[in-house]
Amino acid sequence: MKFRNYSFVLILVFFFVFLASFCLSNEKAGQEPTRELLDILVLDKDMEIEDHLEKIGSLQKAIRELYGDLGAKFRGHRPNDFEAMAVLLERKSAIIQTPAYTRIQGKNDITKFWRANWKKGASLELATKSVFMTDKVEIEEVYIESEGEKFTIDCVAFVNCEIHVIITSPGEPVHNDTFSVLLVMKHRYPCPWDG
Repeated sequence: MKFRNYSFVLILVFFFVFLASFCLSNEKAGQEPTRELLDILVLDKDMEIEDHLEKIGSLQKAIRELYGDLGAKFRGHRPNDFEAMAVLLERKSAIIQTPAYTRIQGKNDITKFWRANWKKGASLELATKSVFMTDKVEIEEVYIESEGEKFTIDCVAFVNCEIHVIITSPGEPVHNDTFSVLLVMKHRYPCPWDG
């Protein structure tokens, strides 16, 4: 009987020590994934979520930063902002799909897309719908001449999101243009997700 009580206590102590160390390690990194991303995340079949929590947390942070940058530039609508938005999306190999199933990709076409869809008083909302992550990467080392450095891509995430351009006018119904976007985000080792 005593052995059962001690084993139960040991199991509880082990569990709390594990939980505390897990929480502290994520708090130190400052990149704990929230339930929101974990609910829509699909990992490649050989990947264990516990082994990739830091990457998942930093991916979520990178997505939030991208959405914030796009939203700020859309609200600012200065002459070069649409081109800067296109550059942000082009770095992620973005493919935008319109409701008519037209594919838009590349800096020039994405710049035209933003110019055509911006209206005075319009707001921009972005929503992540699904994320697929894999560490089966063919390209292992990439050299960027402009940055003068080599790095290894050790993980890739395919992020499916929606762009909502919402236009509200007094006395008129809300108008919501919705577009689908696929982003390809690469995790650079030892750096964070590409930016």
